[in-house]
Amino acid sequence: MPVDHNGVVITSSANPRIAAVTRLRKRRHRDRTGTFLIDSGREIARAHASGVEIVEIYGPPDADPGLRSFQAVRGPALEKLTYGERTDGLVAVARTPDVSLDRVHLGLAPFLLVAIDIEKPGNLGAILRTADAVGADAVILNDGGTDPWNPNVIRSSTGAVFTMTVAVATDAAIRNWLDKHSIDALTTSPSAPVSIWNATIPDGVAVVVGAEDKGLGSEWLHHRRSPVSIPMWGAVDSLNTSVAAAVVLYEVARRRQG
Repeated sequence: MPVDHNGVVITSSANPRIAAVTRLRKRRHRDRTGTFLIDSGREIARAHASGVEIVEIYGPPDADPGLRSFQAVRGPALEKLTYGERTDGLVAVARTPDVSLDRVHLGLAPFLLVAIDIEKPGNLGAILRTADAVGADAVILNDGGTDPWNPNVIRSSTGAVFTMTVAVATDAAIRNWLDKHSIDALTTSPSAPVSIWNATIPDGVAVVVGAEDKGLGSEWLHHRRSPVSIPMWGAVDSLNTSVAAAVVLYEVARRRQG
């Protein structure tokens, strides 16, 4: 049986603990407390397996998350805690992991993804999921976009935010770090004359994708490498940033497998 706090089942949505947990859906509270929320048992299990510190878990009295520090909730309290159409009703509070660039361990031919100013949580989650699928070594985010501990990012990534090494830094710090380790940046631009299909891809590479509305700034487009384009044959002139990232990541992965 799960272990709850003193056998008490919280039912009131006005309970101070429920209110404190719910506030973690806002970034300012995540930043202030150094904790974040994980919705659903699948993502909680992936976080725990990846070494993320689970502080406490909330859920229905009959739930068994298999971890300690379980607090049973039901009724209005459970409704306030859960997000969207969650079938298992489990919500965890976790300690925010270290996201410094120092935690990125590089091999002889690193394969990285750098995401700049990604604002939509769904896009960032999809990018993380793809990075995991292609076997990227790490995902590096700048501090100008949505944070990786946004509950919608976690949900959209299906927990890949926990299976990947994730780092966050300023744009300048990221570029300096890439320079320090002699890693070329593979960026995309619709006007680039060289297609991703024909581009020379170095052994150590960082695929860099930009914001949904404005793409990458000039300081990125020509950082250590000329940009490449993604072929398009229809009437539209751009791709969703998560789709563009997937195209480039899979082409890089295909070349590396060859």
